[in-house]
Amino acid sequence: WWNTAPQPGDSLAILDEERLADNARERGQQLVQGLRTRLAGHPIVRDVRGRGLLCAIELGAPEETGFLNQLKAPLVRAVSKNVFGQWLALRLLERGIVCQPASQRWDVLRLEPPLTVRAEEIDLTVREVGAVLDEYRSLPVLLKDVSERLGRQFLAGWRF
Repeated sequence: WWNTAPQPGDSLAILDEERLADNARERGQQLVQGLRTRLAGHPIVRDVRGRGLLCAIELGAPEETGFLNQLKAPLVRAVSKNVFGQWLALRLLERGIVCQPASQRWDVLRLEPPLTVRAEEIDLTVREVGAVLDEYRSLPVLLKDVSERLGRQFLAGWRF
């Protein structure tokens, strides 16, 4: 049965008939290029990379020189690794975008749209990711938002 041709209704036949691999390649390129363009120069985005529909946004301060940048870099790195990825995933979920930090790198936000994603949904994702990240162009704003939400949830008995 290993060498038989796909039959109508088989998973492989559906992948072929609906051009899902082609769609994944095209929409994946659209997603990575859109995010790279939208997030270029963002102070807390180090890199955007991807293959097919698996896309990653690496968070953290870019490598900068100078005494003040060297002082703030460890703080930005710590927040990126421990808080920022989870916080962005929550904020994006509130906007209808499902994503999560990478399991071993919480400073890498993973986006994995379905194989059936449409071009307009990719455009919406790029806009929403950009809008949320635009709110956090500086560390104090992020820390203020996280603290306020945690405070509200604490007062509500940790109910959402």
